[in-house]
Amino acid sequence: MSEKWIEVPRTNRTDKARVQKPTSRQAPPQQASTGPAGNRTSYVQDAFYQHLMTERSLVEVVFLDGEPLIGVIDGFDTYAILLLSQGEEILIFKSAIRYIHLYLGDGNTEKNV
Repeated sequence: MSEKWIEVPRTNRTDKARVQKPTSRQAPPQQASTGPAGNRTSYVQDAFYQHLMTERSLVEVVFLDGEPLIGVIDGFDTYAILLLSQGEEILIFKSAIRYIHLYLGDGNTEKNV
């Protein structure tokens, strides 16, 4: 079985994943609905995941039942994230996640991103 790895491009620290604001005063174009509210609501979420992915930050994913999993985010989409943990690729559905934060490994798990 051959393994395929996708190289994640690195960005400068100053180029954090930010959502671009429209430059004109016109209403933004309508996008596909992804949430129950009818509007695309994942701008902050997308920026957060993109930043963690491009920085190759070690994160701790805590599931709804409290079980933690430590790894590096390798990809994400509307419904799931791909986590590299202990040499395995794990597909995690976002609906099963309680929260995600940086993992520092010394008992302190909070850090400004």
